Amino acid sequence: MKWKNSSGGNWSQTELDRLVSIFRFEPPLLDVGWGNGRWRKHYPPDHEALDFGSGAAKPFVRGVAQHLPFKDESFKTVVAVTVVQHVPFPEKPLVYREILRVLQPDGQFLMVEGNSHLSNDYIWTVPVNELVASVLDLFHVVAICEPEGPYCALLLRKKQCPT
Repeated sequence: MKWKNSSGGNWSQTELDRLVSIFRFEPPLLDVGWGNGRWRKHYPPDHEALDFGSGAAKPFVRGVAQHLPFKDESFKTVVAVTVVQHVPFPEKPLVYREILRVLQPDGQFLMVEGNSHLSNDYIWTVPVNELVASVLDLFHVVAICEPEGPYCALLLRKKQCPT
């Protein structure tokens, strides 16, 4: 997949580096939707990777975002790059709850997704405002990168759930 910037062109390495620079990939880290492992160079060496496909880069744990096969509060950082857009609408809240479950109390979540008002690469993409609204019950929005582009990144922090 080609990354696009807000002007419609491919994201340069400088733009990707800028996105990565504002996000600290703190261990323990989980990449949900590992795919070809393209973000691996930014991760600590002892990260975990999850994917459902046999074509994913090795090594990875086989599974789906709706049912993460990890213990509660196992990760300081969770990354999901163009994952949620592939999940049918009724199952998206389950993905967010699963990510919340595996995040430590001070955990952070980086989500990069398609923005349907500019991109129809995937049928399940939504506009950024809907994407943000869908996570507000569970996460604090710390930063939004490229909100007008076909892809945007949300940096989220785990909210403490009332007991």
